[in-house]
Amino acid sequence: MANNCVVVIPVYKETLTDYEKISLQQGLKVLHQRDIIFIAPVGLDLSYYQSLSETPIGTQFFDKDYFKDIKGYNRLMVSKEFYSAFDTYKFMLIYQTDCFIFRDELDDWCRRNYSYVGAPWPENDGSGNVWFKYVGNGGFSLRKISDHLKVLEDTASVTKTLFSFNGSRFSSWYALFRLRKNDWSVYKESDKNEDMFFGKNSTKSFNYFTTPPADEALDFGMELRAKEVFKYHNERLPMGIHAWWKDDFDLWKPFIEKEGYTL
Repeated sequence: MANNCVVVIPVYKETLTDYEKISLQQGLKVLHQRDIIFIAPVGLDLSYYQSLSETPIGTQFFDKDYFKDIKGYNRLMVSKEFYSAFDTYKFMLIYQTDCFIFRDELDDWCRRNYSYVGAPWPENDGSGNVWFKYVGNGGFSLRKISDHLKVLEDTASVTKTLFSFNGSRFSSWYALFRLRKNDWSVYKESDKNEDMFFGKNSTKSFNYFTTPPADEALDFGMELRAKEVFKYHNERLPMGIHAWWKDDFDLWKPFIEKEGYTL
């Protein structure tokens, strides 16, 4: 089943920081039996990235505007152009260069056949408890390509949206419209990105677009409030983590060093 899932690694600059390099090296090591493809802006010299791999890595270039900032990246992630470029595969793993993967369990996750899997977002209601509303983070995420293409097609249709008489579908259409138009007023005073469009809007709007329950998704990945979430999950290490040095470096440091890295 290894050829059923492509690993997509977004890169946008000529070199990486030390921690980003560790993230990439670990991804290349753990996922070496899979098809791995760098996505990059047209014209970027990828010789540095290729030098980190024992074997040549595939490349797919997209317009530079998609890589200028987070808004551009969001537009790429909600474009049919992006998913169509990989439609010979059934699934893709998005692996950004601030991820760290401990083991390859992708075949198992692909068999579960969810549309979208990512680290669940813990809610913060001031109670101090850990609970989750949506799944999940896009930086380390498994995506069923056909379902993403379908939801983008269905959401983009104004006619289908209006005649669905479905408030959630209209909300999804409006969110997609704003993301594509580079206007985030739909998300004012918010940090919601393309992953919220898929993890929240799409799952509410379309029965066919599925995500796992949060407790199940925690076996796939963790990101926010990692210390609390890790404890909540009985200290079971997920398959991978995202943004590991941002807020919870001291939690993940011993696990990463156990993989042979010096931090």
